[in-house]
Amino acid sequence: MRTHAEVLQELKKTAEYKYQVASTYRNGKGAVGGKSLVVKYVEEIADPLDYILDFGCGYDGIYVQEFHKKGYASVYGYDVVLDEKLLDLPFKTFSNDLYGAFGISYTHWDIIYASNVLNVQPSEEHLEAVIQILAGLCSNNTILVVNYPSDPRKSGVDAKGVKEMLNQKFTVGVVGKNVYFCRKRKICRH
Repeated sequence: MRTHAEVLQELKKTAEYKYQVASTYRNGKGAVGGKSLVVKYVEEIADPLDYILDFGCGYDGIYVQEFHKKGYASVYGYDVVLDEKLLDLPFKTFSNDLYGAFGISYTHWDIIYASNVLNVQPSEEHLEAVIQILAGLCSNNTILVVNYPSDPRKSGVDAKGVKEMLNQKFTVGVVGKNVYFCRKRKICRH
């Protein structure tokens, strides 16, 4: 079985994958802008001292910047399309080493959110790989907040199928229309 890092590196090497994901970028408008339900829910549960990761922060990391303006000290952004622009961004980001950047353990996150990330994956395989990566970033105490908006849905997987995929790795609660709070499943040792 491939490691999360190997899956991530494979995704990032594919120019077509980057193009497909980046082609849905909306520059802060609509559900990706000030109306994001995922970010709204994160704000309701987050503490300013939490370590927060915006997984799929986009080119400009608008939410990472907004959290910093509101006094959140440890908010980081990651996006597969950021490699070329990393040095010009006014916030903390991850490049190739998502798992060790800034000296933070990859399971030390209090909250990880992925707004409009799952729905832009171009295939079911990509969708499963991203969920695997998210599971690898979560500890048993991490809260993962994701959504699966109805448009666009590039993989052809419906909301029920995505919830089933999430349920393989997480305990999942639905908090809004296609918005999920997830906690990593604990392994029982009896």
